[in-house]
Amino acid sequence: MLKKVLCALGILVLLFGAAPQVQATDNSGEIRVNLRDGELVVTDGSMEVYLAGQPVPEGYLLGQEFGGGIIAGEDVPSPDFAQWMAARAGTGMIRTADEQGVVRFTGLEPGLYLVRQCEPSQGYFAISPYLACITEEINIVDTYPKLKSTGSLPRTSEASNLYIGALGLAFGLTGVIFWEEARRMEQKTSKR
Repeated sequence: MLKKVLCALGILVLLFGAAPQVQATDNSGEIRVNLRDGELVVTDGSMEVYLAGQPVPEGYLLGQEFGGGIIAGEDVPSPDFAQWMAARAGTGMIRTADEQGVVRFTGLEPGLYLVRQCEPSQGYFAISPYLACITEEINIVDTYPKLKSTGSLPRTSEASNLYIGALGLAFGLTGVIFWEEARRMEQKTSKR
């Protein structure tokens, strides 16, 4: 009996693909990744979600790329497990941050999702992968991953560099003019 179930599951995997992709459906589940460093909003970098498991009464039935099997709900928060899954997952749904620093994945069905960063935000190390659960009861999940600075500041735009350079030049010239005027006044005073 077990062989028949595994065989049927294998045929389904061959028919529908070995790596389940996250696709937008009419489901209302949403994962929001908030990219913030304290009060600073981070608006670059991209994130990816990958459907890792389907809900079952005992927890989540994992995809074949993760060896199948069931993971209990209490084991989901393990960072080591998320890292292990990230090394085996295919490509999922990829999005970039909006102007508020939020990456939104909408239209998700209930399930266990691997969340990982595709491209680190400028000036920050990559965010460690983690797992998020969409259920019938909790269909919007807000996450706030910890951002760790690389210690280097992100590049500013060329226009900002131009304004800063012009401002520095203006202050420098003003200082030279005042210095020269003070020198002239001192020479006039000393000649009298």
